[in-house]
Amino acid sequence: MYESQEHYHTMLQLICFKLGHEEFGVDILKVKEIVPLQYIAHLPQTPETVAGIINLRGNLIPVINLRKKFGLNQIEMDDKTRIIVFSIADKFIGMIVDRVKRVFRMREDQFELPPDLGMGKIQDYVLGMSKADQSLIILIDIEKILTDEEVLQLEDLQKMKKAFQEEVTKKENKEAMPRLNTLKNEVNKPKKERSKKSPKSRNRNVSVQSERISKSKK
Repeated sequence: MYESQEHYHTMLQLICFKLGHEEFGVDILKVKEIVPLQYIAHLPQTPETVAGIINLRGNLIPVINLRKKFGLNQIEMDDKTRIIVFSIADKFIGMIVDRVKRVFRMREDQFELPPDLGMGKIQDYVLGMSKADQSLIILIDIEKILTDEEVLQLEDLQKMKKAFQEEVTKKENKEAMPRLNTLKNEVNKPKKERSKKSPKSRNRNVSVQSERISKSKK
């Protein structure tokens, strides 16, 4: 919270990223993590804006191409390209951006509502605009950025991901059972051997003890 002489103003902490020449800001609380560009598996019959899925430490996460989403020309991705993973409606969704610029704090009242320019759905997820350090930050609502079609496609991807991970888990458990049984047998084997000594082993111990006694008498 920010305290002035007359009012309390809500402070916003934003992750700011670049797409072309424009700088966008999103609520940092919606961001799970930011990762470098990595292999994206493309899937058939998905909207043009859905780039595919990534495997992030065993989790399959759908990825949106924000340049296509915003109608920008495509450029070659480089070492500055990042995937921002957002938490949206209890789901993780990645979004490709040109680069992540900064973490920035601003008062909520510093943002002005965008003018109605007849731009259609884009104004549904643009919350406001503000000047900061000689640049313009466009504040967007990341939860409203997806169309109904994209939401349905992503839900299908989530179902596919869940089914795939369940199948992998079953397969791993099935493969692990023989190894687990072998390990249990190996662990239990020495105990049986200690509890039941072979006759040769007992005779060897008796002969060693007899030899020690004979030497002590001499």
